[in-house]
Amino acid sequence: MPPVLSNLLSSGDEGERGAASYGSDGSYGDKSRSDGDFKFICINNNNNTVVVEEEPLIPPVVDECAEAEDIETCFEENLLPGDFLSLTTALGNGIDVIIERESVTLNSFADICEALDGLTFAQVEDVIRQILSEAGINVFNINLVPCIAQALGIPVPPA
Repeated sequence: MPPVLSNLLSSGDEGERGAASYGSDGSYGDKSRSDGDFKFICINNNNNTVVVEEEPLIPPVVDECAEAEDIETCFEENLLPGDFLSLTTALGNGIDVIIERESVTLNSFADICEALDGLTFAQVEDVIRQILSEAGINVFNINLVPCIAQALGIPVPPA
């Protein structure tokens, strides 16, 4: 072992039989030499199988009422700008309406959409009048209810 390395392994004052010559008299004899008699070969024979775990599929977020944007557009196109603002403000605070003898609180156009789904044209008209009244809107555009009914696929009676 080179002197520099043997000094790292010992304090340097252990004489000829320091830590670097552990049990070997400092000589190797003929039985063990490291002059190329021994070769170490490492073979990776694991035959590993790579397992790829797929992430669970997250179902796409489905809008609870796909027609909500169409209903919002109907209100926006058939109300004065100030009235539309009053409606959106009132929705933010919650608008209470009665639908089929049950009180329902509406907080968004999606809520309106869900509440109107499956109703008749006359019921839709009644709920829209309640919504506008609760929002403090006194002007009723006759095109509003047919627009919303069409968005929901509710038959519009002839005029």
